[in-house]
Amino acid sequence: MVAERGAGGVRLVFVSAAGARVADLTLPPEDGQPPFVVDTQPAWSADGRWIAFASNRGGAAGLWIARAVADQVPRRLTRPPAGATDRDPAWSPDGRALLFSSNRGGSYDLWRLEVDPRTGTPRGEPVPWLREAADLVTPAWSPDGRRVAYSRFDRATRTSSVWLVDASGRRPRRLTSGPLDQAPAWSPDGGRIAYSAPAIDRPDLDIFTIRADGTRERVAIDEPLAHETEPAWSADGRWLVATAVLRSERDGAPFFWSVVAADLRAGGPVRAVHDVAAAARVAFALRPRPVDARALAALPAYDRDAVVDAIRGVCTGLDDPPPACRAVAR
Repeated sequence: MVAERGAGGVRLVFVSAAGARVADLTLPPEDGQPPFVVDTQPAWSADGRWIAFASNRGGAAGLWIARAVADQVPRRLTRPPAGATDRDPAWSPDGRALLFSSNRGGSYDLWRLEVDPRTGTPRGEPVPWLREAADLVTPAWSPDGRRVAYSRFDRATRTSSVWLVDASGRRPRRLTSGPLDQAPAWSPDGGRIAYSAPAIDRPDLDIFTIRADGTRERVAIDEPLAHETEPAWSADGRWLVATAVLRSERDGAPFFWSVVAADLRAGGPVRAVHDVAAAARVAFALRPRPVDARALAALPAYDRDAVVDAIRGVCTGLDDPPPACRAVAR
């Protein structure tokens, strides 16, 4: 499931392991919606039945839900107060609750919403779950449901790190040292956590992994062409998938978003899981089932020249080219 950017907004679409576009998750928005509808941050429930996501549908930046099949009419889960944003939905392993980040109280805290796993309907209203003197975002449940990893942004120092907390919302403790660690994702066996962090020797974001006890930190995806963010593990723990943001060689500005995959067992190049002819893909979520390893292994390497050439081909003849077209034209 990827969030695909087009001329009219950002839509959630199903794609194959080979990167081919398969179907839309939802039907086109009805009249009266914001002029640029953004559906993003998809999250599969552990049983694969539901997809929760963040959206500005209805004019409020809240959470929505849809069955994980094509052409659904989504239903609203949360309606934040005016000026507030609900984001980063994360399902509990039993499918009975969502944790999410919201600035309903001023800063971003973690909130909890009970959900009926059979019908996908909310049970009551969201309640505060974890509050600190910092912005708390991107929660991620451990596979056994006993702990939650999250990103903690310190506004005073402008730094971030990954923290762990018990599923009760108690005993928060720091896992990584920063300075810009974010977007944690648990391995299927619960032994390691992947996250995005700056490279040691250059201005570049890579994907690292660390054991849940804070030891054996290592680089997992190191692609100098782009920033790698928002990692996710395949169900068998073999592959790490991430969002790659291609940077301009001229000024370093980001201009095209893709999905990439790395084989942790066999090694080899970082693979491109995108169809450039479709659109930039700005967020994704993996179905909670084994991926097609052969299809992923057959994907092309993530290569700047190939991506730029494909973008140029798509941009030819456009009267109002998007930023990616203008970037590669320089």
